Amino acid sequence: ELKKTMRDHPNGWLLVDNYRFGNSVYVPDDVRHYLGQRVAKVFESRNRTVSAYQWTENSYGSGTN
Repeated sequence: ELKKTMRDHPNGWLLVDNYRFGNSVYVPDDVRHYLGQRVAKVFESRNRTVSAYQWTENSYGSGTN
């Protein structure tokens, strides 16, 4: 679903709870790796509990396969 969303929407934002995002019980390692290659962290809250990531077609291409 993530790949399809990124393919269908070449520009987007992803907001994450850092505890869950960093824990493979909630987010599998392969998903974190996939995102690590395709999104850029653009914000982190002061207490480091929430982060915002962005992807753009111009910055990351359409290589969302």
